[in-house]
Amino acid sequence: MEDDTMMNDASKEFEASVNADKEAYLAFGMNLGVMNTKSTVKDDQVGTDDKIDQEINNLWIFLLDGETVLNKAYLAEGDIHFDTNHHLYKDAEHTTPFGFLTKKKDNLKLFVIANSTYTANNTTIAACTTLSGIKALSLGADDLNACVKVSDVANVVWGDYPGYEKINGADGALLQEPCWVDVTLKQAYARVGLKSFVVKKSDELTDNIDVTLLEATLSNQNMAWSVGGAGQNISKNTPSYLAQGASYTCNTASITDNEGLNLISGELAAYRTFQNETETPVSINLKYQIGVNVYEKTYPIKTAYEAKVLAGNIYQLNVIMTVADREADVVVSCYTEDWKEGGALDEIVLKPSNN
Repeated sequence: MEDDTMMNDASKEFEASVNADKEAYLAFGMNLGVMNTKSTVKDDQVGTDDKIDQEINNLWIFLLDGETVLNKAYLAEGDIHFDTNHHLYKDAEHTTPFGFLTKKKDNLKLFVIANSTYTANNTTIAACTTLSGIKALSLGADDLNACVKVSDVANVVWGDYPGYEKINGADGALLQEPCWVDVTLKQAYARVGLKSFVVKKSDELTDNIDVTLLEATLSNQNMAWSVGGAGQNISKNTPSYLAQGASYTCNTASITDNEGLNLISGELAAYRTFQNETETPVSINLKYQIGVNVYEKTYPIKTAYEAKVLAGNIYQLNVIMTVADREADVVVSCYTEDWKEGGALDEIVLKPSNN
């Protein structure tokens, strides 16, 4: 039935049987809102580069009849061609839309996974015959590093599309325009970045002193997930923001104004994590030295509304350390942005889980 439902050879004629519905050709308009994300930083901020997060390197596209998989297709990077309207084509000249040939019937749906590490001949994908089976596909660190994205389930709405009874056998051209169906892709993960570490002097500081940011690490990244959002597994890895051998030190004598001194330039790193709704939250761990004294604090990351890290958001962390004699007041704020819409959702001061 595969040759009956998928059109990869536009020159082949498909004849409707006497009692069958007319044939229909479903083509794809990808809503790339999260890939064409609005500015994720203010004009006066630097360090955020969304290019890697926006790229689409491969596509798995599924055609479903209700919950049942009718057909599937894998497109590698060189086979993906979007026009200015985000319509998907087989060729760089945008002459032949990519799509599925199917019966014109109700209850058809489309589902897409982008940047998956499941390749064209993967037996796990081949075994998926239902939507629930697709959603149960496990994703891991490799998919996270590949910036995996998933779509909403898109219902096929025919509107005025009449369907047709065959494809023109002479030149392979469709007798009419295909039925375009918009599919919305979303980031399957969140991004967490340390944007600034500002050192200020308090009025109580009597002697100048060295201040060093020793470590800034992210703990409890969620490195395993499923397309359907279940099966979370918190990683025990704790990646470091700081480059080995780099120096993040100042003497308070070099702080000449009330704005303080930022020990880092822009975003040190941006770490990705699948959505974490467990009781073990994604946290930023800070280790710093004031004079000869070393301090460590851990700050669970959240928003004003959610005590969790959610997919589709960017979490920008800013640290302000106000130094007194041999101690400091440390304030860590989390500036959350919606990946699709851009701009701030909220800003909240994070409380340490240890003192």
